[in-house]
Amino acid sequence: MQSETSKVEFEVQDLLQKLILASQEKNDDKIFNLKNNLIPLLHNLNLPTSSSELEQLKLEKDNLLQEAKNKANLMKYFIENLHETQFVLDVLLEES
Repeated sequence: MQSETSKVEFEVQDLLQKLILASQEKNDDKIFNLKNNLIPLLHNLNLPTSSSELEQLKLEKDNLLQEAKNKANLMKYFIENLHETQFVLDVLLEES
């Protein structure tokens, strides 16, 4: 079963690469055919294919990306204000 899943995953990756190229070429017939070949493979992997499922995944991705940006900005602030950050950390450690 694992090797069958790996084979399907490889086929999905291959079709996705071809789909990207077809979209860059603006080849609508090729895009249509590749999508039709891709959807059954995605179903075999139990991956989402409906627009609502894909929209939900996009929202989750956007939320995770925003969370990562927020954490990166916070770390950047701490680094830029290292002296003050160290003071705050010292105070927090004393209280615990």
